[in-house]
Amino acid sequence: MTGRFDTVVVGGGVAGSVAAVLLARAGQRVLLLEQRRRDRLGEKVCGCCLHRRGVAALERLGLMPTPGETGRAELGIQSLQRVWLSRLSVARSVHRRVSLPLRHGVALRRSVLDGHLLDAAEAAGVEIRSGVRARRRGDRVGVGDQTLEAAHVVWATGLAGARPVGPSGGGVSHRLHGVGTILPDAATPHTPAFLRGTVWLMGEASEQRGGAAREDGGYLGLVRLPGGGVDAAAAVPAQRARDPTAWAARLLHAAGATELAAAAGTIRWRSVGPLRRCSRPDLPAGWVAAGDAAGYAEPLTGEGMAWAVASAERAAAVVLGGGGGACWRAAWSRRRCHWVSAAARRLPALAGRRVQTPHRSGGGARCAS
Repeated sequence: MTGRFDTVVVGGGVAGSVAAVLLARAGQRVLLLEQRRRDRLGEKVCGCCLHRRGVAALERLGLMPTPGETGRAELGIQSLQRVWLSRLSVARSVHRRVSLPLRHGVALRRSVLDGHLLDAAEAAGVEIRSGVRARRRGDRVGVGDQTLEAAHVVWATGLAGARPVGPSGGGVSHRLHGVGTILPDAATPHTPAFLRGTVWLMGEASEQRGGAAREDGGYLGLVRLPGGGVDAAAAVPAQRARDPTAWAARLLHAAGATELAAAAGTIRWRSVGPLRRCSRPDLPAGWVAAGDAAGYAEPLTGEGMAWAVASAERAAAVVLGGGGGACWRAAWSRRRCHWVSAAARRLPALAGRRVQTPHRSGGGARCAS
C-alpha cells in the first residue's frame, strides 16, 4: 500500500468492486479498501436479489456469466419468476395477495457475489487490501497511521457512509429501520420449495393501536437462497427495531406462514440501521460517492443492487472524465427517480402505503466538483 494511486476505492461491495474494475480496465492504478476479510465476507441479510437491470449490466461488463455460459452454476445463480405481494392488516385480520411476473431477475448469496466481484477486480489489476478500516481525513483517506495519496476517491461504504435526511430533505430517515436474518432449512422444512423462484413481499398497513399514536406499517421480504435457507429482510417500524422478532412473527402468522412465523420468532435478527432516502454525503473535491453511500431509497425486488451497479458505472465515468458537476448530478437523479417511480407504480400494494419518489436533490452516484 505504498506510492500514489490514481484512485482509491473505499468499500468492496458491489458498487465499489464494479467501479474499481472499470477504472483498472481504463489503465488507472487503483487501490480498493475493504473492512471485511476476503475469507470472511459473510452473508448480508439484504441484497440477495438482483433486478434484471443489474443482471444485464453485469453481463454486459463481463462480470456475470450469461445463461448457458460456464461459471453460472458455480455462482449458484437462481432465476426469479414471480413476486407475491401481500397487504396485511393484522388488527382487522385482513390479508390480500396478488402475484406478478418477475422476469429476468436472479437471487444469489451476497458472500458469493461480493467474492466474485473482488476476484474480478484483482484480475483487472486492482490492488486490494481487506480487513482494514479506512477513514476520511480531510480530503484524503487514512488507514491506521497512514494517509493515502490519490487523485480521486470513490466512496462506496454503503449506508454507513451516508448522511440521514429528514422529511424536508426528501423522505423519512428514522421511521423505518432495516433488519434481517437467514432462516435455516432445518427450521422451515416445508418452505424452501414453496419459495423457489419467488420473492414474497408482505406489507403491514399503518394503523392506530388503541389510544397510541399511529404506527408506521413496515414490510418484510422473503426469498429462497441458493444452497439453502430463506433470506428475510424487513423494514420495521422504528419503535420495534430493537426487538423485531414478535413483529415479524405476527406478520408472517397473519399471512398464513405459520412455520416461518415460528422460526422468525426464535432466530436473532441483525440490524442495518435506519433506512434513509436520498442521503447526500458532503464530499471533498475529487471524491465520488457510489451505491448506498450516495443515496438510498427502499428497494423492492433487487432494484437496490441494480442501482449499485449503475452508480458504479457513472462514478467511474466521472473519475475518468475528470469531473461531473451539477448538470450531471441532476441528470442522474432524474434517471434514478424514474426507476423508483416505476417500481412504486408497479407494486402499489406493497405496504398499504404510497412509496414516495425520492427527492430530486439526491443521486445514485454523487461527485464533488
